[in-house]
Amino acid sequence: MATNHPAIRQGIIFGAIFSTVVIAYNLVTNLMGLDESASTVINVILILALVVLFWLASARAASVTGDAMTGMIAALVASTISSVVGVASLWIITLAFMNTVRHNSTILGAFQAQGFSNPEMYDRFIVQNANGASFFAPMLSLTLAMSVGAVGGLVGRMRRVHQPHA
Repeated sequence: MATNHPAIRQGIIFGAIFSTVVIAYNLVTNLMGLDESASTVINVILILALVVLFWLASARAASVTGDAMTGMIAALVASTISSVVGVASLWIITLAFMNTVRHNSTILGAFQAQGFSNPEMYDRFIVQNANGASFFAPMLSLTLAMSVGAVGGLVGRMRRVHQPHA
């Protein structure tokens, strides 16, 4: 993979940064017994982090080339990397720590809110919940990457670093 292209380079850098954030998010939300308000706060923080990191990746890449599309590509690369790491870490955490996840008050509350009471269905519910997150989270990430990447790319294009001609 050619990392000398600004879109790829910035996408890898910010994809790695956000991957770290996503792993921490998956650990906290799955292994800590957060109440509903704390869960909402951490979800909002995650989305804000997505927006900021995609904007930075796209603006930095586009400022080098002067091309807004370079910015969007950087954000899409960051989104792809962090989505793959995020989904993998979600499944590893869910399956490796299933006994702890079973006692997560947020998941237990969602299980009961769905009208389920059969404990034998609980593991299936946890897996279905992780399955839904494995689809929804990357789709949200890609959607934000395209929209924020386009805006960041335009801003980066306007702030292009002009290099003196040799």
